[in-house]
Amino acid sequence: MRRSKKKVAYSRAPLSASSDHAVIHHRGRSRSRCNLKRVLFAIFIIIALLYKIAIERILSHADTRVDANDGNKARKTDLKRSQNSDINDMVIVAKDKGYGTKGAVAIIASVPDNKERLLALWSQLECFYANDRYDEIIVSAPAWAKEENVIEPFLRNAVSRIPHLNSTSVILQYHLNDRYDVGLWCDALDSRTVNDQPVKGKYNEFVLSNDSIMAVEEHFTGILDELRQRNLTMSSLNFSFLDGYWLESTMRGFSRKGINTYTNQACVPVSHERWCPGLNITNKTEADLKKRCIVDNFEIGIASLFPRHEMWGLFPSDVPVDMIKEEFLLDGKTWVKHYRFWLHVLRWNMKFPAMKVTNEMFLNKVRNKSFSKRVGPVFETCTKYLDSSFLIPMEERMRNIGTRIKKPKRNTA
Repeated sequence: MRRSKKKVAYSRAPLSASSDHAVIHHRGRSRSRCNLKRVLFAIFIIIALLYKIAIERILSHADTRVDANDGNKARKTDLKRSQNSDINDMVIVAKDKGYGTKGAVAIIASVPDNKERLLALWSQLECFYANDRYDEIIVSAPAWAKEENVIEPFLRNAVSRIPHLNSTSVILQYHLNDRYDVGLWCDALDSRTVNDQPVKGKYNEFVLSNDSIMAVEEHFTGILDELRQRNLTMSSLNFSFLDGYWLESTMRGFSRKGINTYTNQACVPVSHERWCPGLNITNKTEADLKKRCIVDNFEIGIASLFPRHEMWGLFPSDVPVDMIKEEFLLDGKTWVKHYRFWLHVLRWNMKFPAMKVTNEMFLNKVRNKSFSKRVGPVFETCTKYLDSSFLIPMEERMRNIGTRIKKPKRNTA
């Protein structure tokens, strides 16, 4: 029994030479196949990495070229795109015979999607630019406004009724409007209205405003006055000390030096990191982040480019601590969301010349009859030459304007 066990155990151990060779050959082929797969996989990984590196270098090189030229190539690309898509259209509504003698231009970013914005535009033409200091007043509007045919007849009516507008050139331009008010200002500054020279290279002083504010004080010229008298590079209607000293963008003035600094920083394509392109503005949280991004980069960020002594804001934006009601969300920390601060401090005590038309709470209180009895008319102050019946057919067209067009949300801070 012991021998049989040994024989059995012994008979299982050895293999013949031929079978041993077959096993080795099989194992060799298996190893060769595995090695081949590994080599092919390694080659694939290397190719993928090289492709990724090449793409990153191309993109990095493109970004470097844009930054190195201070955004000039990007702006040229945007302008070329606008011209090719029939966007950079221009309508000379009124032409000044004494063109080129005053040295200043005003650019109003206008998105005429409701009656209040049209009233704001009219009021600025009647009161903010009611002087002979501007060679041109450029109204920069989105391309869809041309199809809606609202703003051109509105401006022609304004030119025919507001007396001082016959002494300046009023020009309407249509642009892509993919970068909020900043884009409308930048596109107008890069445009050529009379000769081959861009607007930003023709003048010594520039005033940029938008239609989120309505003029409520006649003959207001403070922005340009401060710019000249204090020899500033930038002036503004409002200043803030929240997050450092900076100037709000609803109405700002720039010298030639100031506007060059501004365009180099602000006039970048919508894909640029300063626009925080990854945020989805249809989501409220991300829309708020986008709004904050714009304030940080195009208001606070712009102010950081200038020495403190070269900037001046005319009126405070920040609400005093004792007036802030934390329990009421509508009572914010700046004038745009604090009705009492706007009325009692800015308007009554300081003759603040503007009212926010994008704040529904403001509008409802100002429209109240008791407000007019106590304070006096506000809407009527800078719309004396406006025939309200002229707006009726326009109101009908604007009522459903949001359902007919797709436009980027604005920064109405």
